Amino acid sequence: MKMCEAFSKLGHSVTLYSSPGTDKDPFEYYNIEHRFKLQYCSRPNYGRLGNLLYARNVCNNLIESDVIYSRYIYPMAILQNTGSKLIYEAHQPPGHLFGKSVEKYTYGKESFEVLVTISNSLKNYYTTEFGYDDTDKIITLHDAADPIDESVEKTSLDRATSLHRLQIGYVGSTSKGKGVGFILTLAKHVKDHQFHIVGGSTKEVESMYGDIPSNVACHGYVPNSETGRYIKSFDILLAPYREKVTPANSDQDLSRYMSPLKIFEYMSSGNPMICSDLPVLREVLTHGENCYLADCGDVHEWEQVIRTLENRNIRVEIGNQAYETFVNHHTWERRAQELLNYL
Repeated sequence: MKMCEAFSKLGHSVTLYSSPGTDKDPFEYYNIEHRFKLQYCSRPNYGRLGNLLYARNVCNNLIESDVIYSRYIYPMAILQNTGSKLIYEAHQPPGHLFGKSVEKYTYGKESFEVLVTISNSLKNYYTTEFGYDDTDKIITLHDAADPIDESVEKTSLDRATSLHRLQIGYVGSTSKGKGVGFILTLAKHVKDHQFHIVGGSTKEVESMYGDIPSNVACHGYVPNSETGRYIKSFDILLAPYREKVTPANSDQDLSRYMSPLKIFEYMSSGNPMICSDLPVLREVLTHGENCYLADCGDVHEWEQVIRTLENRNIRVEIGNQAYETFVNHHTWERRAQELLNYL
């Protein structure tokens, strides 16, 4: 949705093909202007066969296009002689041999233009595992975010916790690997500040990770269009990724290849971030400049960084540098423009 909006803002005619989601208006849900067309295609619930049938439905509905840009490989494999340039964006290695075979077949097409990877680490995977050494047909575009609108007001945090000097927040999934359990442990070590978890209710967090310390507030699910209000409200933002990060409904480890939307959303706020020191994240983040990086398993190191960030001047300096990095390199429009420049 964000990339489609970015392409349309840059003056191009865009249609997004998708299976139906929830009953909510997706433009409203993602806080996106109605600048492009959204075409729904049915997706039968038949497992992998259903995925292939969905791919065929997409292909049957496609209008004549100069470029077909997809994060879903199967429609691109089916397409034949459309005259369109084909671009595939990979967010992780193929999860099985069939998927790997489909990708290899697609990359061999004369119409295939470029493989986009979201990290240099993932690019290296493709050059090694696929023998994909044609550097003119593989590029890295890290993920991105939108600037938080200046008119967005900070959310009203629970001021019953006003004795806690800093408001320290996490916004995202409560699934394993994202670090919510680590935040609960950290809160027990840093009792004089207030912690917030946006994305899981008290009941959900308790069921997954046990008792919640008294200085942790769980705000539950928040629509994507509302997360900016919380991100702007926190003095310090946390991204405590574990050594193994798995997506929903999969056990595939993404920690080597990911480019999390969260870190760009955090950077867009101008507030300082503490993030797990994973090699792939160093492609974007620089310790002591636009964030603080800490060992994902060392709670004492995270506590020490929080103590450093108790200094408001340091928070402002780190947050400003993060925002500058974001504005110059990691907005959706800049990401879209980089791809268009390549084409």
